[in-house]
Amino acid sequence: MSVDTSVLLIEGDWPCERAYRLLDRVRARWAVVHRVYGGGELYYTFKVDYLLTLLPANGHDPVGVTLSLHERDAAPTCATYTGDQERYPMVVVSRGRVAGVAPALEGKGGPVVSAGEEWRSGVVVPHPPHPPHPPHPLEVAHGDGSFPQEVLRSVEASAPRQVGVGKTVSLVVKLRTEVSAGTVTVITTIGDVIDIVLQASGGLAVEGCADGALKVTAGGTSMLMFKIAGKAIGPGEVTVLVFQRGQGVGSISVAIQTVDHAADASSATATVDIDIPAMQQPDLQLLILETTTSGNMTYTMRLTAADPAIGLNLYPFTFTFQADPRAFFDAFYADIESILTSGATSQQKIRRLGAKGSYLFEKLVPSDARAKLWALRDRIHTIHVQSEEPWVPWELIKLSGDDGKGSTVERGFLCEDYDVTRWVPGLRYRCNLTISEIALVVPADSGLAVAGAERNAMLGLETPQCHVTSIEAEEITLRNTLAEGKFDAIHFTGHGVAGATTADRAEIRLEGGSRLRPEDLTGVVANLGKKSPMVFLNACEIGRPGMGLTQPGGWPRGFLAAGAGVFIGPYWKINDGLAAQFAGTFYGALLNGSTVGAATREARKSIKVASDPTWLAYSVYAHSEARLT
Repeated sequence: MSVDTSVLLIEGDWPCERAYRLLDRVRARWAVVHRVYGGGELYYTFKVDYLLTLLPANGHDPVGVTLSLHERDAAPTCATYTGDQERYPMVVVSRGRVAGVAPALEGKGGPVVSAGEEWRSGVVVPHPPHPPHPPHPLEVAHGDGSFPQEVLRSVEASAPRQVGVGKTVSLVVKLRTEVSAGTVTVITTIGDVIDIVLQASGGLAVEGCADGALKVTAGGTSMLMFKIAGKAIGPGEVTVLVFQRGQGVGSISVAIQTVDHAADASSATATVDIDIPAMQQPDLQLLILETTTSGNMTYTMRLTAADPAIGLNLYPFTFTFQADPRAFFDAFYADIESILTSGATSQQKIRRLGAKGSYLFEKLVPSDARAKLWALRDRIHTIHVQSEEPWVPWELIKLSGDDGKGSTVERGFLCEDYDVTRWVPGLRYRCNLTISEIALVVPADSGLAVAGAERNAMLGLETPQCHVTSIEAEEITLRNTLAEGKFDAIHFTGHGVAGATTADRAEIRLEGGSRLRPEDLTGVVANLGKKSPMVFLNACEIGRPGMGLTQPGGWPRGFLAAGAGVFIGPYWKINDGLAAQFAGTFYGALLNGSTVGAATREARKSIKVASDPTWLAYSVYAHSEARLT
C-alpha cells in the first residue's frame, strides 16, 4: 500500500479565508476537507493547488458551502468504504485521525488499499467496514466543540536577576494568550500540550524536575514553576526549550547572576512565539542536553516517538562522560582517520568502523534506553537527533540486542537503516526549502580531480526557475556575497580542515591561500540566513562539530545559528569522486520531491556499493521531513 502523508486537514465549517491562508502557507500535496453529519464522518479529497483555485482568498462563507460539498460524493476511507474503489483516492484514517491519502491506482483512478482496511504505522490491518453516510446538505457546527479550536499562544519565562550562592529562586514559565505583532497566525489548538524542558549553565542548576507540560486552554494562563539553584558565583543562564508534538519550536534564555547575597529582586522576563513546523513528525526523536555535575559532563537523553501507542514523549535517560569528551573524541576521530588511511581492504575498514559504532551504542546509551531502541528497531523509519553535545557521531551508532534466542545481534549503522538528520536544540526549523538562487564556490587551485565535474553538474541545475551563480573563491568576495543574503542554497567544493584548537577555527580553503572559518559567520556575514539557505560544504572534515570559544561551535552550528535551514558536511576525509556522486544523487532526489532525510539516505546508498567509508562520513542538519516547495 502507498500512503501519502503530505496532507492538510480542513474543516468544512471554516471560513474560506482561514482555509486559504493555511493552504497557501503550509506545504502539502493533499487537502482533506472534513464535515460531520448525524454523527458520521465525511471526507473530501483535493490536490492543494486545485483547491486554492476554488476558494476565495478573502471569502467569509464556510468552505463546505463554497465547495457545495452536499452535491459531491465523499471520498472512501479505509475504515468505512465498502463500495466501488476505482473512483477516488482513499482517505487513510488511523486511530481516529486522518493519517494520509492513498492515491488512486495509476490508470484506474482507484485507491491502493483494500476495502475494510486501516493504515497504522505503515501496516494494513483488518478493520470492520461500515457503510458510508449518503451525501446531505451541509450542516455547519457552530461552537459545539465538534472541531478543534485554533488559538494564538506564546510562552513567557521569568526569574529574578540574582540568586544567592547556595540558595534557590523560582523560574516561572507561562503559556500566554497575549501575542506580539508578527506572530504566526496559526499556532496551536485547544487541548494540545506544550512540553517544556530546562537547561541550566554557568553557576546554575535546576533542582528537582527539569521538565513539565503546559495545557492549552480556551482562556486563562497555564503556568509551570521550577527551582533554580545558585551553585557558583558568576553569570549563569537557563534555557527554556519549547516542544510541541515532540518537535522543538523555540527557546527562551533567562540570565541569572549567582552572588554572595542577592540584592536585586527584580525579574528578567523573556517571551517566544510558538512556531510549529507544519511537517510530519519524525518516527523517533532524540533530544540530548548537557549538565555538569562534580566536574563531569552528564547528558540527559529524551526519547519521543511519533506514534502515541509507543508511549514515549521526552522520556528521559542519562549518561555521564567520566573522561574529557574532547580528548576522547579527538582520539576517536584520529582512530577513524587511521582506519581510512590504512592498507586494509574496504570491507575491513567498514567492519572496524562498525566496531566503533557498536562501542558508542554500548557505552553512551544507557541500558534501559538501549532496550527501548532495540524494541523499536522495526517500527521506525526516520530518526531525528537534537543534540546539545558537539561530539558524538550519532549516524555511526549501531543498534544491537537479543535476537530472541539468547544471542546478541547487530543492525546496520543508524544512517544506513534509517533516514537520520540532526538539529541544534533551541533553534527554529526551516521546513519549507527553496532552491532558486544557488551560490557555487569552487576554488580553481584545489587540485581535486573531479572538482570541475562537480562544478559542471551544479551549473547543470540552471533552469528559468533556478539560477546558479559562480562566486569567486576569495575570502573578501565570499564574505560580501554571504552578507548580501540573497542565496537560498550555497554549495562549496574543495578542501576543508578541522579546527586544531577549537571547532570555530576549522577552515575551508579558498584560492591563493585564503580561507574562511566559522568564526567569520558573524556580523554582517550572518545576513546569509535571510533566505534560510541550504548549505552543502563538500569538503573533508567540515561536518565535524566541537567546542568553540564559549559554547559548542563549528561549521554546522555557525551556519544554523545564522539562519541556514539545512547544513550538510562530512566528518572525516572523503573520496573526491564519491563525494561528487553523493552530491549529485542528493540534489537529484531533493528536486524530485524527496525529503532531506530520504535524499540523504538515497545518496549514501548510491556510493555504498563502492565499499568505501565515504558514504558514512556525512552529517546532515535539517528537519527530517523538510523538502523543497
